[in-house]
Amino acid sequence: MMSTHDTRAVLSRTRLRGPVVGKVLAVLAVALLLFLVANPILRIVITSLQDPADGGFVLENYAIAFGSVRSLRAFANSILYGLGVTALAIVVASPMAWAVSRTDMPCKGLVRGLVLGAFITPSYLGAVGWILLAGPNAGWLNQMWVSLTGSSAGLFNIFSFTGLIFVTTLYSFPYIFVFASDALDLLSSEMEDAANILGAGTLRTSLKVTLPLIVPAISR
Repeated sequence: MMSTHDTRAVLSRTRLRGPVVGKVLAVLAVALLLFLVANPILRIVITSLQDPADGGFVLENYAIAFGSVRSLRAFANSILYGLGVTALAIVVASPMAWAVSRTDMPCKGLVRGLVLGAFITPSYLGAVGWILLAGPNAGWLNQMWVSLTGSSAGLFNIFSFTGLIFVTTLYSFPYIFVFASDALDLLSSEMEDAANILGAGTLRTSLKVTLPLIVPAISR
């Protein structure tokens, strides 16, 4: 039989082994992320500083990239595209998350399930679907509009910059919805109740109290 001293020694070694294993796993995880993320980025940076002809160090590649009006226009469009999708996704997802988490609206489980269903729906299928619906020439919605109004042109153009933002938002807002709804589920409603008791309406409470509370979750 093991003595008390031996038992304590075994327990002490077990306790020490746990943190050591955790640190080893953390180091391995960081090393894996560096290999998968930092390594490609580093290779891109190094390649961008090399002369395609002899591999020497040059800055001409950046001069060519940022000295072209076409490249700068593409860069500006990318920034506007990202800002537009982000803003529209917040406008769509935040009220929906508030309604699901803070009200007694019917079919909340169904709404949450349909929103989360966007995660498993391939965005390629959504793009094809919206091309069939709102294509400028053969889109079903535009054909219906022309048939009903006699107009010479359709109402929608999904190939426009606005259409690109709209379709991308449909497959991006669920991320913000998840973060916002989880934050609202975890936050106590005491501050909102206090605001209502002090005379603030639902809209003012939502803008002045609820929204600032979930901004950190949305901005992650």
